[in-house]
Amino acid sequence: MDVRMFRKAILSFLFLTVLSCGSSVAVRPAAGIAGNYDYLHDVVMQKLRERIRQEEIVGIGFAITDGSGKSIVGGLGKASSERPVQENTIFKVGSLSKIFTGIAVLQLAENGKVILDDPAERYIPELKGVSSRFPEAKPFTVRQLLTHHSGLPSDVFEDWMLSDHSLDKSPYNELPPLLQGIHLTRPPNTAFAYSNLGFSLLSIIVERTSGYSFEEYMRRFVFDPAGMKNTSFFDDLPEAQKSEGYSGWLWKTETKVPKLRDLAATSLSTTPEDMNSFIKALFTKAGKGNKLMTGRSLSEFYEKQNKGIERDLDFEIGLPLWRFLDSRGNLMFAGHGGDLPPFSSYLLLDPENQTGVFLVSNTLSSGSTGLEELAIEFLSTLSEVKTGRRQNLRVKTKMEKNPGPEQIRVWKKWEGYYASPFGLHKLDFGKKNPKLTMFSSEFSLQPLMNGDFLPKIPTLFGLFDRDRENLDKIRISLHEFSKQPALAFSTTQIPKGGMLGLAEKVEPYPLTSEWHDRMETYKPECADPEDILEKLQFSYDEDTGFIMMNMSLRIPGVANRSVFPVRPLSKNTLIVLGHGRNLGDTLSFELDEKGGELLSYSGYRMRKVKLHHETSRVHLPPSKTACTSNRTLSRLLKNLHLHTLSISKQRE
Repeated sequence: MDVRMFRKAILSFLFLTVLSCGSSVAVRPAAGIAGNYDYLHDVVMQKLRERIRQEEIVGIGFAITDGSGKSIVGGLGKASSERPVQENTIFKVGSLSKIFTGIAVLQLAENGKVILDDPAERYIPELKGVSSRFPEAKPFTVRQLLTHHSGLPSDVFEDWMLSDHSLDKSPYNELPPLLQGIHLTRPPNTAFAYSNLGFSLLSIIVERTSGYSFEEYMRRFVFDPAGMKNTSFFDDLPEAQKSEGYSGWLWKTETKVPKLRDLAATSLSTTPEDMNSFIKALFTKAGKGNKLMTGRSLSEFYEKQNKGIERDLDFEIGLPLWRFLDSRGNLMFAGHGGDLPPFSSYLLLDPENQTGVFLVSNTLSSGSTGLEELAIEFLSTLSEVKTGRRQNLRVKTKMEKNPGPEQIRVWKKWEGYYASPFGLHKLDFGKKNPKLTMFSSEFSLQPLMNGDFLPKIPTLFGLFDRDRENLDKIRISLHEFSKQPALAFSTTQIPKGGMLGLAEKVEPYPLTSEWHDRMETYKPECADPEDILEKLQFSYDEDTGFIMMNMSLRIPGVANRSVFPVRPLSKNTLIVLGHGRNLGDTLSFELDEKGGELLSYSGYRMRKVKLHHETSRVHLPPSKTACTSNRTLSRLLKNLHLHTLSISKQRE
């Protein structure tokens, strides 16, 4: 699950200072490192120990794998107060789960049970109930689900978190009834917008087309063939091998991991040992493919899928791997990260040299972005050890330039407000460099020779700007899509148009009378301690001219409060402004049978919270046990489906 981890990723670049360490440095041999696996081992151990100290990581697992057989597999630190991390320690890996779900779909495509370019509604008819404000848009395809280009919302929050005691092995079957009333956020193939919902739907497609439950299919056709003995989506694994999760700044405390409905998107548990086996399986030839996929599927696994999508800019995605390009523009690495707080992970593959790196942390202060940085360094070193050749990713310039008056006049077109996955921003141009307001701070943007901007932090009362060591990795660039100005966030490693998203220019508007009384707090009608969505608060910002939606989520160990600009689409409908993760969602107001107003958002029915001024007590919506819901119907449909699966297996 990557919910709100993008904010954490960019904030870590902006505000974390790299600490110096006094550990010994692995000395690079003058003769080169080809074939020198001892040097590789020293580099890996040194860098991991440094990272553990810098970020106060309790435990970290790793698999540094050469497909020809050589591996460095193990762990450092603690899995719990009583156990060290070992090669068989079980970790949650978050959205790394999506790689395995993608392989399952590719296998079914090989067998003719799924056609990637078919509308997804062919396999899930309930998708026809998804609403759309885009009449010309075609139904999204299975391929677009795999590449996060379906136009679906990022998540459906209703029933997203499960009870700690839930034994339901197919909670994703709760989703289809919740699709009624969900709206597309944008036409398919408009922009990359990360969607856990899309991958949860893929698990339903796997189940309905294969005749197996999702977990059983994965065990039979992915985990077992890859030699993965301690890997599961349902987490039905030995308790004695599981790592605890940790969070906290001054000291680390054990933090529980939530059970989630969207297993296929977020919930895989595995070990460094199993991931070593998985990487080897990917590089073990079997016919024209490997142990898991045929040659054609293996090509699709790595090939760029998002050609011709202008808002994706430099970002390239396979099915469903992120693609990393070398200095010549060729595929160098492919990978995917995951964050299920407090766990983080990263898998990076070099398909040409058949090498791979897996890293996983049990501590919130880590984050997949930091692990990605380490994985790139380790895989570059491993591939050089194996081949004798050093590969380099594309390098972004730091050469600055001083803009003239004409350049500043051209930039004025981009002046104004912007909506992004990080909230509302303001871009101002003065007589010199532009200023960008972000996270309640103002950054000076230094122009670079390649057209990008480097953010700097004003110091000494704004008398001069200075770089921060990690801020130096951030890039901001100006773009235009269909004559609509936009900003792109990137880093020296994360490409434009990818995980950090875009900021689309938005125009202020006055608050009309029908919306004035809705500037209140709303909570789910059927309140439940396990609900991820705690409340929505609406307020009109007179300074900027936007209604702001303040969303509070409950995620263990993580403070989750996000603020997005929204805009009325009609007298009873709002949309979250922008393109990208958690943007473009529709919020609808309607009257119930008693004339009370309901707000529909992300599967929830929500009511205004009433404050009794005479007692200063808040009148909360009723508990879920007192509410009529669609859960009974959903579970009936799910049980009927599982009964059908059982009968089909008995006939085999």
